Amino acid sequence: MDISVQSRPQKADANVILLVEEDALEKGLKAVFAPEFGKTFVKPSGNEFRADILAGLGKAKEATKEKIRRAASLAVLEAKKIKADSCVLHSRSCGKLSEEDFASAAMEGFILGDYAFDKYRTDEKIHVKKLALGCSSKSERRIKNLARRTKTICDNVAFARDTINDNADRMNPEAIAVLAGKVAKESGLKIRVLGKKEMEKLGMNLILAVGRGSQYEPKLVILEHKGNPRSNETTAIVGKGITFDSGGINLKPTGFIETMRDDKSGAIAVLATIKTLAELGSKANVMAVMPLAENIVGSRAYKPGDVFRAYNGKTVEINTTDAEGRLVLADAISFIEKEYRPKAIIDLATLTGACLVCFGEYVAALLSNDEKLAGKIFEAGQKTYERVWQLPLYDEYREEIKGETSDLKNLAYNNGKYAGVITGAAFIGSFVEKTPWAHLDIAGVSWYEKDRFHIKKGATGWGVRMLVEMLEGF
Repeated sequence: MDISVQSRPQKADANVILLVEEDALEKGLKAVFAPEFGKTFVKPSGNEFRADILAGLGKAKEATKEKIRRAASLAVLEAKKIKADSCVLHSRSCGKLSEEDFASAAMEGFILGDYAFDKYRTDEKIHVKKLALGCSSKSERRIKNLARRTKTICDNVAFARDTINDNADRMNPEAIAVLAGKVAKESGLKIRVLGKKEMEKLGMNLILAVGRGSQYEPKLVILEHKGNPRSNETTAIVGKGITFDSGGINLKPTGFIETMRDDKSGAIAVLATIKTLAELGSKANVMAVMPLAENIVGSRAYKPGDVFRAYNGKTVEINTTDAEGRLVLADAISFIEKEYRPKAIIDLATLTGACLVCFGEYVAALLSNDEKLAGKIFEAGQKTYERVWQLPLYDEYREEIKGETSDLKNLAYNNGKYAGVITGAAFIGSFVEKTPWAHLDIAGVSWYEKDRFHIKKGATGWGVRMLVEMLEGF
């Protein structure tokens, strides 16, 4: 979608008005359309537009950036219904929100609301091609800069959604490593890719075990963005990259296995995040780490009861082959901490079904060994509405992951029935030595079972907007 910002937008197919109740009364529209939040109304336009699209925001004093995102996403759906190629949307201050707040939220909702994974559809693909954002002349320069930033971020959320939604065989570990190489070349990132032989030499036996049953070789991809060359400090964002999770020998049942191409959501989120930061010219120093493997049933697949030695020397008993994400993260995180010494590590993982039981599809679980880091993530999540909630990591949970025939076991606490989110994090945290670290369990928020305003059914691209917000201020 092309975005332009003008104090006097040109002619377009549709005029989009995000309307508060007070304006409806003032303009005499109350009889035509009561602008309650979530309501829309389309009417023929009597001027240079083919149609006016009204989307309700409710009372001005109750307006939030998320309400504006959602109203804009409903408006773009109406625009698509009437096959409007171009739209005009006017920004304004609203309640406690500045004109810039309104503009950025409206653009986010409109661009992300237009998204559809229609790559394999043979029918007509309908999208709004142009959005002209009207603004006051005094804000035009600031909002133009804001528009470039917002479009870059939203385009990369769409990139993440497309990559996660695509076929598992198209987006296998080897293909994603190639994709990361393309991103690195185009965005000016430094890249390092470790294959099977390199990981064998390093003793990354947990990643290798998970990928052993697959025809695709596991990879560990490391991308670096050096936004501040004067500083040697960097933040590592590590994403779980299981390109398809069958559960392995502990096979997932029907009703759970069908969407398991989304188990790479963490890895793709960190790839899209570092791509965004590079394109924005961010001054942050960040590395994105992607342990990539396919957990599949095969003649060489790893088995329950096996014991493997991790990169850091700890031994792990496999209680279930379907708790594989924590294994690839353990090797990746311990390697990154030792080799690169980042100032902080943040991992994102579709780790546990228990997170869905706890939070549904609305909130990600946050667990951390550092309250300052956890606080920064929480604040960024509140701003972007990619929300997190912190759970405790008490010593008792760490006791639960200790093994009997090994140092650790990958399923804990009454064979995984209790505190699954916390014990999964405790396992990963046991591979962090001294670095401030935060774990985000995104199992619920990474994939939606139905459309919810600007977040569409399927892959959500969760975490890209929040991480960009957080890392640029960290």
